[in-house]
Amino acid sequence: MKRRIGEWIVFVVSVSSFLLSLDGGPALRDLAFNADVLYAATLYQDLIVDGNPLRGWSLTPSPYFFPDLFLYFCLRPWITDGITSVYVSFLSQVLLLAFSLFYFLGSEEDSDEGRTFVKSAAILVYSFFLILPSFFYGTFHVFGFVSHGGALSFSLISAGLWIRTNSRKPASDSERGTPFVSVSVGAKTETVSYFIKAVLFSLLQILLLVSDPLYFFFFSLPCVALSVRDFFSSKNRRRYAPSLFLGAVTLAGLFCYRVLIRSDFVFIPTGYYAGETSWNFWKPIEDTIRYQNRPDSGPLLLLTFVYLSLFPILFYPKKSADGATVRTVRKTTSSRRFEFLILAVALSSLGILGTGTISGLFRGEGIAIRYLLPLLFFWVPLQILAWSKHRSFFENKLYLLYIPILLLITTSFLRGEIRFSLYEDPLTSCLDEKTKEYGLRKGMSDFWTSRRIRIFSKTGLRADNFLPDLHPEYWQNSWNWYTESSGGEYDFAVLPGLNRNDLIVSFGDPKTKITCDKNDILIWDKTSAEKFSRFRERKTREIDLWHKLTGRKRTTP
Repeated sequence: MKRRIGEWIVFVVSVSSFLLSLDGGPALRDLAFNADVLYAATLYQDLIVDGNPLRGWSLTPSPYFFPDLFLYFCLRPWITDGITSVYVSFLSQVLLLAFSLFYFLGSEEDSDEGRTFVKSAAILVYSFFLILPSFFYGTFHVFGFVSHGGALSFSLISAGLWIRTNSRKPASDSERGTPFVSVSVGAKTETVSYFIKAVLFSLLQILLLVSDPLYFFFFSLPCVALSVRDFFSSKNRRRYAPSLFLGAVTLAGLFCYRVLIRSDFVFIPTGYYAGETSWNFWKPIEDTIRYQNRPDSGPLLLLTFVYLSLFPILFYPKKSADGATVRTVRKTTSSRRFEFLILAVALSSLGILGTGTISGLFRGEGIAIRYLLPLLFFWVPLQILAWSKHRSFFENKLYLLYIPILLLITTSFLRGEIRFSLYEDPLTSCLDEKTKEYGLRKGMSDFWTSRRIRIFSKTGLRADNFLPDLHPEYWQNSWNWYTESSGGEYDFAVLPGLNRNDLIVSFGDPKTKITCDKNDILIWDKTSAEKFSRFRERKTREIDLWHKLTGRKRTTP
Protein backbone atom coordinates (compact mmCIF):
# COMPACT_ATOMS: atom_id res chain seq x y z
CA MET A 1 0.00 0.00 0.00
CA LYS A 2 2.81 2.42 0.92
CA ARG A 3 4.58 1.54 -2.31
CA ARG A 4 1.47 2.32 -4.36
CA ILE A 5 1.05 5.68 -2.60
CA GLY A 6 4.69 6.51 -3.33
CA GLU A 7 4.19 5.73 -7.02
CA TRP A 8 1.21 8.06 -7.28
CA ILE A 9 3.10 10.80 -5.44
CA VAL A 10 5.87 10.53 -8.04
CA PHE A 11 3.24 10.66 -10.79
CA VAL A 12 1.64 13.83 -9.36
CA VAL A 13 5.06 15.46 -8.98
CA SER A 14 5.93 14.58 -12.58
CA VAL A 15 2.65 15.97 -13.91
CA SER A 16 3.18 19.18 -11.93
CA SER A 17 6.74 19.46 -13.23
CA PHE A 18 5.52 19.00 -16.79
CA LEU A 19 2.96 21.80 -16.45
CA LEU A 20 5.44 24.13 -14.74
CA SER A 21 7.97 23.50 -17.51
CA LEU A 22 5.65 24.84 -20.23
CA ASP A 23 6.96 28.34 -19.51
CA GLY A 24 10.53 27.14 -19.10
CA GLY A 25 12.80 27.14 -22.12
CA PRO A 26 11.92 29.18 -25.23
CA ALA A 27 11.63 26.10 -27.45
CA LEU A 28 9.08 24.41 -25.19
CA ARG A 29 7.23 27.70 -24.68
CA ASP A 30 6.85 28.16 -28.43
CA LEU A 31 5.42 24.66 -28.76
CA ALA A 32 2.97 25.04 -25.88
CA PHE A 33 1.62 28.52 -26.65
CA ASN A 34 1.55 28.69 -30.44
CA ALA A 35 -1.30 29.54 -32.78
CA ASP A 36 -2.26 25.92 -33.51
CA VAL A 37 -2.79 25.18 -29.80
CA LEU A 38 -4.97 28.30 -29.56
CA TYR A 39 -7.23 27.25 -32.43
CA ALA A 40 -9.84 25.68 -30.15
CA ALA A 41 -9.76 28.72 -27.87
CA THR A 42 -10.25 31.07 -30.83
CA LEU A 43 -13.22 29.10 -32.11
CA TYR A 44 -14.80 29.03 -28.64
CA GLN A 45 -14.23 32.75 -28.18
CA ASP A 46 -15.82 33.64 -31.50
CA LEU A 47 -18.83 31.33 -31.18
CA ILE A 48 -19.59 31.43 -27.46
CA VAL A 49 -18.03 34.60 -26.03
CA ASP A 50 -18.62 36.91 -28.99
CA GLY A 51 -21.82 35.13 -30.04
CA ASN A 52 -20.96 34.92 -33.74
CA PRO A 53 -22.46 32.18 -35.95
CA LEU A 54 -20.56 29.09 -37.03
CA ARG A 55 -21.57 29.86 -40.58
CA GLY A 56 -18.74 31.86 -42.00
CA TRP A 57 -15.90 29.88 -40.45
CA SER A 58 -13.25 28.38 -42.72
CA LEU A 59 -12.36 25.35 -40.63
CA THR A 60 -9.47 22.98 -41.12
CA PRO A 61 -10.15 19.27 -41.51
CA SER A 62 -7.38 17.99 -39.30
CA PRO A 63 -6.73 17.58 -36.47
CA TYR A 64 -9.02 20.09 -34.80
CA PHE A 65 -12.58 18.76 -34.77
CA PHE A 66 -12.89 15.91 -32.30
CA PRO A 67 -12.08 15.15 -29.58
CA ASP A 68 -9.97 18.23 -28.79
CA LEU A 69 -12.62 20.81 -29.64
CA PHE A 70 -15.23 18.88 -27.67
CA LEU A 71 -12.91 18.70 -24.67
CA TYR A 72 -12.07 22.39 -24.79
CA PHE A 73 -15.70 23.47 -25.18
CA CYS A 74 -16.56 21.41 -22.09
CA LEU A 75 -13.69 22.83 -20.03
CA ARG A 76 -13.76 26.48 -21.06
CA PRO A 77 -16.97 27.55 -19.22
CA TRP A 78 -15.25 26.70 -15.92
CA ILE A 79 -11.98 28.49 -16.68
CA THR A 80 -11.39 32.18 -16.07
CA ASP A 81 -8.91 33.12 -18.77
CA GLY A 82 -7.14 31.92 -21.89
CA ILE A 83 -3.78 31.17 -20.29
CA THR A 84 -5.32 28.94 -17.65
CA SER A 85 -7.31 27.17 -20.36
CA VAL A 86 -4.08 26.20 -22.13
CA TYR A 87 -2.67 24.66 -18.93
CA VAL A 88 -5.89 22.78 -18.24
CA SER A 89 -5.97 21.55 -21.83
CA PHE A 90 -2.49 20.09 -21.54
CA LEU A 91 -3.33 18.58 -18.16
CA SER A 92 -6.32 16.88 -19.77
CA GLN A 93 -4.11 15.62 -22.58
CA VAL A 94 -1.60 14.19 -20.08
CA LEU A 95 -4.35 12.41 -18.15
CA LEU A 96 -6.00 11.14 -21.34
CA LEU A 97 -2.74 9.62 -22.54
CA ALA A 98 -2.17 8.07 -19.10
CA PHE A 99 -5.65 6.54 -19.15
CA SER A 100 -5.17 5.23 -22.68
CA LEU A 101 -1.85 3.66 -21.66
CA PHE A 102 -3.35 1.91 -18.62
CA TYR A 103 -6.41 0.81 -20.60
CA PHE A 104 -4.28 -0.63 -23.38
CA LEU A 105 -1.88 -2.46 -21.07
CA GLY A 106 -4.81 -4.01 -19.21
CA SER A 107 -6.50 -5.28 -22.37
CA GLU A 108 -5.12 -8.84 -22.15
CA GLU A 109 -5.68 -11.34 -19.38
CA ASP A 110 -2.97 -11.62 -16.78
CA SER A 111 -2.56 -12.79 -13.20
CA ASP A 112 -3.25 -10.46 -10.30
CA GLU A 113 0.47 -10.17 -9.68
CA GLY A 114 1.07 -9.44 -13.34
CA ARG A 115 -1.56 -6.69 -13.44
CA THR A 116 -0.13 -5.10 -10.29
CA PHE A 117 3.37 -5.10 -11.75
CA VAL A 118 2.22 -3.62 -15.07
CA LYS A 119 0.33 -0.83 -13.30
CA SER A 120 3.32 0.05 -11.13
CA ALA A 121 5.70 -0.01 -14.08
CA ALA A 122 3.31 2.07 -16.19
CA ILE A 123 3.01 4.76 -13.51
CA LEU A 124 6.76 5.11 -13.08
CA VAL A 125 7.80 4.87 -16.74
CA TYR A 126 5.09 7.34 -17.77
CA SER A 127 6.20 9.66 -14.96
CA PHE A 128 9.73 9.44 -16.37
CA PHE A 129 8.44 10.27 -19.85
CA LEU A 130 6.65 13.38 -18.54
CA ILE A 131 10.00 14.92 -17.59
CA LEU A 132 11.63 14.34 -20.98
CA PRO A 133 10.16 17.37 -22.83
CA SER A 134 12.30 19.65 -20.67
CA PHE A 135 15.39 17.99 -22.15
CA PHE A 136 14.22 16.56 -25.48
CA TYR A 137 11.73 19.06 -26.92
CA GLY A 138 10.61 16.70 -29.67
CA THR A 139 8.89 14.42 -27.16
CA PHE A 140 6.48 17.25 -26.28
CA HIS A 141 4.50 16.56 -29.47
CA VAL A 142 3.17 13.39 -27.83
CA PHE A 143 1.06 15.64 -25.58
CA GLY A 144 0.00 17.91 -28.45
CA PHE A 145 -3.38 19.54 -27.80
CA VAL A 146 -5.32 20.46 -30.94
CA SER A 147 -2.66 18.40 -32.66
CA HIS A 148 -2.00 14.73 -33.29
CA GLY A 149 -1.69 13.87 -29.60
CA GLY A 150 -5.40 13.07 -29.50
CA ALA A 151 -5.00 10.58 -32.34
CA LEU A 152 -2.19 8.87 -30.42
CA SER A 153 -4.24 8.55 -27.23
CA PHE A 154 -7.31 7.21 -29.01
CA SER A 155 -5.21 4.77 -31.02
CA LEU A 156 -4.27 3.10 -27.71
CA ILE A 157 -7.87 3.22 -26.48
CA SER A 158 -9.16 1.72 -29.73
CA ALA A 159 -6.44 -0.93 -29.66
CA GLY A 160 -7.37 -1.82 -26.09
CA LEU A 161 -11.03 -2.10 -27.06
CA TRP A 162 -10.16 -4.17 -30.11
CA ILE A 163 -7.96 -6.56 -28.12
CA ARG A 164 -10.61 -6.94 -25.41
CA THR A 165 -13.19 -7.71 -28.06
CA ASN A 166 -10.82 -10.14 -29.70
CA SER A 167 -10.19 -11.95 -26.40
CA ARG A 168 -13.90 -12.68 -25.93
CA LYS A 169 -14.30 -16.43 -25.79
CA PRO A 170 -14.99 -17.67 -29.34
CA ALA A 171 -17.32 -20.42 -30.40
CA SER A 172 -14.48 -22.75 -31.39
CA ASP A 173 -10.72 -22.98 -31.22
CA SER A 174 -10.39 -22.23 -34.93
CA GLU A 175 -11.97 -18.84 -34.36
CA ARG A 176 -9.67 -17.94 -31.48
CA GLY A 177 -7.48 -14.89 -32.08
CA THR A 178 -9.73 -13.25 -34.66
CA PRO A 179 -10.94 -9.71 -33.96
CA PHE A 180 -14.63 -9.02 -33.70
CA VAL A 181 -15.37 -12.71 -33.83
CA SER A 182 -19.02 -12.34 -32.86
CA VAL A 183 -19.64 -10.02 -35.79
CA SER A 184 -18.89 -12.91 -38.11
CA VAL A 185 -20.12 -16.07 -36.35
CA GLY A 186 -23.76 -15.14 -36.52
CA ALA A 187 -26.61 -14.83 -34.13
CA LYS A 188 -25.77 -17.97 -32.18
CA THR A 189 -22.84 -16.38 -30.39
CA GLU A 190 -23.72 -12.73 -30.84
CA THR A 191 -25.39 -10.74 -28.09
CA VAL A 192 -27.19 -7.43 -28.32
CA SER A 193 -24.70 -5.68 -26.06
CA TYR A 194 -21.79 -6.95 -28.13
CA PHE A 195 -23.43 -5.79 -31.34
CA ILE A 196 -23.95 -2.33 -29.84
CA LYS A 197 -20.27 -2.21 -28.89
CA ALA A 198 -19.31 -3.10 -32.46
CA VAL A 199 -21.53 -0.32 -33.83
CA LEU A 200 -20.12 2.22 -31.38
CA PHE A 201 -16.61 1.07 -32.23
CA SER A 202 -17.35 1.63 -35.92
CA LEU A 203 -18.72 5.11 -35.34
CA LEU A 204 -15.73 5.97 -33.17
CA GLN A 205 -13.33 4.88 -35.92
CA ILE A 206 -15.11 6.97 -38.54
CA LEU A 207 -15.17 10.01 -36.26
CA LEU A 208 -11.47 9.70 -35.42
CA LEU A 209 -10.46 9.23 -39.05
CA VAL A 210 -12.41 12.34 -39.99
CA SER A 211 -10.81 14.23 -37.12
CA ASP A 212 -7.23 13.33 -38.03
CA PRO A 213 -6.12 11.24 -41.03
CA LEU A 214 -2.90 10.31 -39.17
CA TYR A 215 -5.13 8.09 -37.05
CA PHE A 216 -5.19 5.82 -40.11
CA PHE A 217 -1.46 5.19 -39.65
CA PHE A 218 -1.59 5.12 -35.85
CA PHE A 219 -4.36 2.53 -35.49
CA SER A 220 -6.40 1.60 -38.58
CA LEU A 221 -3.54 0.33 -40.73
CA PRO A 222 -1.92 -1.84 -37.98
CA CYS A 223 -5.32 -3.18 -36.95
CA VAL A 224 -6.26 -4.13 -40.52
CA ALA A 225 -2.82 -5.70 -41.04
CA LEU A 226 -3.26 -7.90 -37.96
CA SER A 227 -6.74 -8.88 -39.07
CA VAL A 228 -5.51 -9.87 -42.53
CA ARG A 229 -2.65 -11.82 -40.96
CA ASP A 230 -5.14 -13.69 -38.78
CA PHE A 231 -7.24 -14.52 -41.83
CA PHE A 232 -4.35 -16.10 -43.73
CA SER A 233 -3.02 -17.91 -40.65
CA SER A 234 -6.43 -19.29 -39.67
CA LYS A 235 -7.37 -22.83 -40.66
CA ASN A 236 -10.90 -21.65 -41.32
CA ARG A 237 -10.54 -19.49 -44.45
CA ARG A 238 -14.22 -18.57 -44.26
CA ARG A 239 -13.30 -16.22 -41.42
CA TYR A 240 -13.09 -13.23 -43.75
CA ALA A 241 -15.78 -11.11 -42.06
CA PRO A 242 -13.48 -9.44 -39.49
CA SER A 243 -11.11 -8.21 -42.20
CA LEU A 244 -14.01 -6.95 -44.27
CA PHE A 245 -15.53 -5.29 -41.22
CA LEU A 246 -12.36 -3.39 -40.30
CA GLY A 247 -11.63 -2.56 -43.93
CA ALA A 248 -15.15 -1.23 -44.50
CA VAL A 249 -15.04 0.93 -41.38
CA THR A 250 -11.66 2.37 -42.39
CA LEU A 251 -12.79 3.11 -45.94
CA ALA A 252 -15.96 4.74 -44.62
CA GLY A 253 -13.90 6.99 -42.37
CA LEU A 254 -11.54 7.99 -45.18
CA PHE A 255 -14.49 8.65 -47.48
CA CYS A 256 -16.14 10.89 -44.89
CA TYR A 257 -12.87 12.77 -44.48
CA ARG A 258 -12.69 13.32 -48.24
CA VAL A 259 -16.26 14.62 -48.26
CA LEU A 260 -15.46 16.96 -45.38
CA ILE A 261 -12.43 18.58 -46.99
CA ARG A 262 -14.47 19.28 -50.12
CA SER A 263 -17.22 21.03 -48.20
CA ASP A 264 -17.67 24.80 -48.10
CA PHE A 265 -16.93 24.86 -44.37
CA VAL A 266 -13.36 23.70 -44.90
CA PHE A 267 -10.57 25.70 -46.50
CA ILE A 268 -7.13 24.42 -47.42
CA PRO A 269 -4.81 26.89 -49.17
CA THR A 270 -3.94 25.90 -52.72
CA GLY A 271 -0.79 23.82 -52.78
CA TYR A 272 -0.54 23.61 -48.98
CA TYR A 273 -0.40 19.83 -49.00
CA ALA A 274 1.14 19.52 -52.45
CA GLY A 275 4.73 19.61 -53.56
CA GLU A 276 7.14 18.03 -55.96
CA THR A 277 6.58 14.29 -56.24
CA SER A 278 9.64 12.23 -55.42
CA TRP A 279 10.53 8.56 -55.14
CA ASN A 280 13.72 9.20 -53.21
CA PHE A 281 12.66 7.89 -49.81
CA TRP A 282 16.10 8.26 -48.27
CA LYS A 283 16.29 12.04 -48.69
CA PRO A 284 13.48 12.83 -46.16
CA ILE A 285 15.22 10.58 -43.63
CA GLU A 286 18.54 12.31 -44.24
CA ASP A 287 16.91 15.74 -44.02
CA THR A 288 15.14 14.77 -40.79
CA ILE A 289 18.40 13.75 -39.15
CA ARG A 290 20.22 16.81 -40.45
CA TYR A 291 17.68 19.54 -39.71
CA GLN A 292 15.72 18.26 -36.72
CA ASN A 293 18.08 16.09 -34.72
CA ARG A 294 21.59 17.39 -35.33
CA PRO A 295 21.20 20.55 -33.17
CA ASP A 296 19.86 18.36 -30.39
CA SER A 297 20.78 14.73 -30.98
CA GLY A 298 19.23 13.70 -27.67
CA PRO A 299 15.85 12.46 -28.99
CA LEU A 300 17.49 10.36 -31.69
CA LEU A 301 19.96 8.82 -29.24
CA LEU A 302 17.20 8.22 -26.69
CA LEU A 303 14.97 6.42 -29.20
CA THR A 304 17.89 4.36 -30.46
CA PHE A 305 18.77 3.27 -26.92
CA VAL A 306 15.26 2.42 -25.71
CA TYR A 307 14.36 0.39 -28.79
CA LEU A 308 17.67 -1.47 -28.95
CA SER A 309 17.44 -2.23 -25.23
CA LEU A 310 14.34 -4.31 -25.93
CA PHE A 311 16.37 -7.03 -27.63
CA PRO A 312 18.50 -8.17 -24.66
CA ILE A 313 15.43 -8.09 -22.40
CA LEU A 314 13.33 -10.17 -24.78
CA PHE A 315 16.04 -12.69 -25.62
CA TYR A 316 17.33 -13.10 -22.08
CA PRO A 317 16.36 -16.61 -20.90
CA LYS A 318 13.95 -16.97 -18.01
CA LYS A 319 13.94 -19.64 -15.32
CA SER A 320 10.68 -21.53 -14.98
CA ALA A 321 9.27 -22.82 -11.70
CA ASP A 322 10.92 -26.23 -12.20
CA GLY A 323 14.30 -24.66 -12.94
CA ALA A 324 14.17 -25.11 -16.71
CA THR A 325 15.39 -22.34 -19.00
CA VAL A 326 12.64 -20.70 -21.05
CA ARG A 327 13.08 -18.05 -23.71
CA THR A 328 10.41 -15.36 -23.41
CA VAL A 329 10.76 -13.75 -26.81
CA ARG A 330 8.18 -15.97 -28.53
CA LYS A 331 5.66 -15.63 -25.72
CA THR A 332 6.11 -11.87 -25.59
CA THR A 333 5.95 -11.24 -29.32
CA SER A 334 2.84 -13.41 -29.61
CA SER A 335 1.06 -10.99 -27.32
CA ARG A 336 -1.59 -9.05 -29.21
CA ARG A 337 -0.50 -5.86 -27.44
CA PHE A 338 3.12 -6.35 -28.46
CA GLU A 339 2.17 -7.12 -32.06
CA PHE A 340 0.04 -4.01 -32.34
CA LEU A 341 2.72 -1.72 -30.90
CA ILE A 342 5.45 -3.04 -33.20
CA LEU A 343 3.21 -2.79 -36.26
CA ALA A 344 2.02 0.69 -35.29
CA VAL A 345 5.58 1.97 -34.96
CA ALA A 346 6.72 0.35 -38.21
CA LEU A 347 3.68 0.99 -40.40
CA SER A 348 3.06 4.54 -39.20
CA SER A 349 6.69 5.53 -39.76
CA LEU A 350 6.90 3.86 -43.18
CA GLY A 351 3.43 5.01 -44.22
CA ILE A 352 4.06 8.63 -43.32
CA LEU A 353 7.46 8.49 -45.00
CA GLY A 354 5.98 7.01 -48.17
CA THR A 355 2.92 9.22 -48.54
CA GLY A 356 4.80 12.36 -47.56
CA THR A 357 7.60 11.69 -50.03
CA ILE A 358 5.36 10.80 -52.96
CA SER A 359 2.99 13.72 -52.35
CA GLY A 360 5.85 16.17 -51.92
CA LEU A 361 4.71 17.18 -48.44
CA PHE A 362 8.24 16.88 -47.07
CA ARG A 363 10.04 19.84 -48.53
CA GLY A 364 13.34 20.93 -47.07
CA GLU A 365 13.48 19.79 -43.46
CA GLY A 366 12.40 16.20 -43.72
CA ILE A 367 9.63 14.55 -41.70
CA ALA A 368 8.03 16.70 -39.02
CA ILE A 369 8.59 15.00 -35.67
CA ARG A 370 4.98 15.70 -34.67
CA TYR A 371 3.85 13.10 -37.25
CA LEU A 372 5.93 10.25 -35.77
CA LEU A 373 4.17 10.00 -32.42
CA PRO A 374 4.04 6.18 -32.20
CA LEU A 375 7.81 6.12 -32.71
CA LEU A 376 8.23 8.74 -29.98
CA PHE A 377 5.99 7.11 -27.38
CA PHE A 378 5.26 3.43 -27.98
CA TRP A 379 8.61 2.41 -26.52
CA VAL A 380 6.97 3.09 -23.15
CA PRO A 381 4.39 0.26 -23.32
CA LEU A 382 6.89 -1.94 -25.19
CA GLN A 383 9.39 -1.67 -22.34
CA ILE A 384 6.69 -2.38 -19.77
CA LEU A 385 5.54 -5.50 -21.64
CA ALA A 386 9.13 -6.70 -21.96
CA TRP A 387 9.75 -6.16 -18.25
CA SER A 388 6.57 -8.02 -17.34
CA LYS A 389 8.01 -11.22 -18.83
CA HIS A 390 10.85 -10.99 -16.29
CA ARG A 391 8.66 -9.82 -13.44
CA SER A 392 10.59 -11.72 -10.80
CA PHE A 393 13.73 -9.78 -11.73
CA PHE A 394 12.26 -6.30 -12.21
CA GLU A 395 9.55 -6.32 -9.53
CA ASN A 396 11.83 -5.46 -6.62
CA LYS A 397 13.86 -3.01 -8.70
CA LEU A 398 11.11 -0.68 -9.91
CA TYR A 399 11.85 1.68 -7.05
CA LEU A 400 15.18 2.42 -8.75
CA LEU A 401 13.21 4.45 -11.32
CA TYR A 402 12.63 7.03 -8.59
CA ILE A 403 16.28 8.03 -8.93
CA PRO A 404 16.31 9.15 -12.61
CA ILE A 405 12.87 10.75 -12.23
CA LEU A 406 13.86 12.88 -9.25
CA LEU A 407 17.27 13.56 -10.79
CA LEU A 408 15.69 14.86 -14.02
CA ILE A 409 13.21 17.02 -12.09
CA THR A 410 16.00 18.51 -9.97
CA THR A 411 18.19 19.15 -13.02
CA SER A 412 15.30 20.75 -14.88
CA PHE A 413 14.63 23.04 -11.92
CA LEU A 414 18.28 24.05 -11.60
CA ARG A 415 18.43 24.81 -15.32
CA GLY A 416 15.43 27.12 -14.98
CA GLU A 417 13.17 24.85 -17.03
CA ILE A 418 10.63 24.66 -14.19
CA ARG A 419 9.07 27.94 -13.10
CA PHE A 420 6.51 28.34 -10.35
CA SER A 421 4.45 30.81 -12.35
CA LEU A 422 2.02 30.77 -15.25
CA TYR A 423 2.94 31.91 -18.72
CA GLU A 424 2.46 35.61 -19.42
CA ASP A 425 2.49 36.86 -22.99
CA PRO A 426 4.63 40.05 -23.01
CA LEU A 427 3.09 41.52 -26.17
CA THR A 428 -0.49 41.08 -25.02
CA SER A 429 0.26 42.33 -21.50
CA CYS A 430 1.80 45.48 -22.96
CA LEU A 431 -1.17 46.04 -25.26
CA ASP A 432 -3.55 45.62 -22.32
CA GLU A 433 -1.67 48.37 -20.47
CA LYS A 434 -1.74 50.67 -23.50
CA THR A 435 -5.46 50.05 -23.99
CA LYS A 436 -6.25 52.26 -21.00
CA GLU A 437 -4.19 55.09 -22.48
CA TYR A 438 -5.13 54.84 -26.17
CA GLY A 439 -8.52 53.11 -26.04
CA LEU A 440 -7.51 50.18 -28.23
CA ARG A 441 -10.28 47.79 -29.29
CA LYS A 442 -9.57 45.92 -32.49
CA GLY A 443 -6.39 45.49 -34.49
CA MET A 444 -4.66 43.89 -37.44
CA SER A 445 -1.70 41.51 -37.28
CA ASP A 446 -0.26 38.36 -38.80
CA PHE A 447 -1.68 34.92 -38.14
CA TRP A 448 0.48 33.98 -35.15
CA THR A 449 0.19 37.28 -33.32
CA SER A 450 -3.58 37.57 -33.73
CA ARG A 451 -4.14 34.32 -31.83
CA ARG A 452 -2.06 35.50 -28.89
CA ILE A 453 -3.86 38.84 -28.69
CA ARG A 454 -7.31 37.29 -28.92
CA ILE A 455 -6.79 34.60 -26.28
CA PHE A 456 -4.33 36.13 -23.81
CA SER A 457 -5.75 39.65 -23.63
CA LYS A 458 -7.45 40.45 -20.33
CA THR A 459 -9.11 43.61 -21.68
CA GLY A 460 -11.08 41.99 -24.50
CA LEU A 461 -8.79 43.01 -27.36
CA ARG A 462 -9.42 41.41 -30.72
CA ALA A 463 -7.03 41.15 -33.67
CA ASP A 464 -7.82 39.85 -37.15
CA ASN A 465 -4.99 38.25 -39.07
CA PHE A 466 -3.90 39.37 -42.52
CA LEU A 467 -1.16 38.49 -44.95
CA PRO A 468 1.67 41.05 -45.33
CA ASP A 469 -0.06 42.60 -48.37
CA LEU A 470 -3.26 43.05 -46.29
CA HIS A 471 -5.17 40.25 -47.95
CA PRO A 472 -7.34 38.36 -45.44
CA GLU A 473 -5.77 35.18 -44.11
CA TYR A 474 -8.55 32.61 -44.56
CA TRP A 475 -6.81 29.78 -42.71
CA GLN A 476 -8.78 28.77 -39.58
CA ASN A 477 -10.77 32.00 -39.37
CA SER A 478 -14.25 33.37 -39.79
CA TRP A 479 -15.07 35.19 -43.03
CA ASN A 480 -17.22 37.49 -40.91
CA TRP A 481 -14.15 39.03 -39.29
CA TYR A 482 -13.33 40.76 -42.55
CA THR A 483 -16.83 41.67 -43.69
CA GLU A 484 -18.58 42.86 -40.52
CA SER A 485 -17.68 45.63 -38.07
CA SER A 486 -19.68 44.51 -35.03
CA GLY A 487 -16.60 44.97 -32.85
CA GLY A 488 -15.81 48.37 -34.31
CA GLU A 489 -13.34 49.39 -36.99
CA TYR A 490 -9.64 48.69 -36.72
CA ASP A 491 -7.60 51.16 -34.70
CA PHE A 492 -4.16 49.55 -34.43
CA ALA A 493 -1.79 47.26 -36.32
CA VAL A 494 1.09 45.11 -35.08
CA LEU A 495 4.42 44.96 -36.92
CA PRO A 496 6.35 43.03 -38.14
CA GLY A 497 4.09 40.72 -40.12
CA LEU A 498 2.28 43.44 -42.07
CA ASN A 499 3.67 45.81 -44.68
CA ARG A 500 4.11 49.25 -43.12
CA ASN A 501 3.88 51.10 -46.46
CA ASP A 502 0.65 49.33 -47.43
CA LEU A 503 -0.86 50.26 -44.06
CA ILE A 504 0.03 53.94 -44.48
CA VAL A 505 -1.23 54.05 -48.09
CA SER A 506 -4.52 52.42 -47.10
CA PHE A 507 -5.26 54.22 -43.82
CA GLY A 508 -2.99 57.24 -43.69
CA ASP A 509 -0.25 58.05 -41.23
CA PRO A 510 -0.89 56.63 -37.76
CA LYS A 511 -1.55 59.05 -34.95
CA THR A 512 0.88 57.29 -32.62
CA LYS A 513 3.56 54.63 -32.77
CA ILE A 514 4.56 52.66 -29.68
CA THR A 515 6.69 49.59 -29.01
CA CYS A 516 5.59 46.44 -27.21
CA ASP A 517 7.91 43.47 -26.78
CA LYS A 518 10.04 44.54 -29.78
CA ASN A 519 6.89 44.94 -31.90
CA ASP A 520 5.92 48.26 -33.47
CA ILE A 521 2.30 49.19 -32.78
CA LEU A 522 0.72 51.69 -35.19
CA ILE A 523 -2.32 53.43 -33.71
CA TRP A 524 -4.95 55.41 -35.65
CA ASP A 525 -7.63 57.68 -34.26
CA LYS A 526 -11.31 58.03 -35.21
CA THR A 527 -10.52 60.21 -38.23
CA SER A 528 -9.31 57.10 -40.07
CA ALA A 529 -12.50 55.11 -39.39
CA GLU A 530 -13.92 55.92 -42.83
CA LYS A 531 -10.79 54.60 -44.54
CA PHE A 532 -11.03 51.38 -42.57
CA SER A 533 -14.71 51.11 -43.55
CA ARG A 534 -13.87 51.43 -47.26
CA PHE A 535 -11.07 48.89 -46.74
CA ARG A 536 -13.61 46.45 -45.30
CA GLU A 537 -15.88 46.92 -48.30
CA ARG A 538 -12.98 46.08 -50.63
CA LYS A 539 -12.19 42.96 -48.62
CA THR A 540 -15.84 41.88 -48.82
CA ARG A 541 -15.75 42.13 -52.61
CA GLU A 542 -12.43 40.30 -52.62
CA ILE A 543 -13.86 37.45 -50.56
CA ASP A 544 -16.94 37.21 -52.79
CA LEU A 545 -14.71 37.08 -55.86
CA TRP A 546 -12.56 34.38 -54.27
CA HIS A 547 -15.62 32.22 -53.68
CA LYS A 548 -16.79 32.66 -57.26
CA LEU A 549 -13.39 31.78 -58.69
CA THR A 550 -13.05 28.68 -56.51
CA GLY A 551 -16.65 27.56 -57.01
CA ARG A 552 -17.40 27.63 -53.30
CA LYS A 553 -20.53 28.96 -51.68
CA ARG A 554 -20.37 31.58 -48.97
CA THR A 555 -21.42 29.94 -45.72
CA THR A 556 -22.54 33.24 -44.24
CA PRO A 557 -26.29 33.72 -43.71
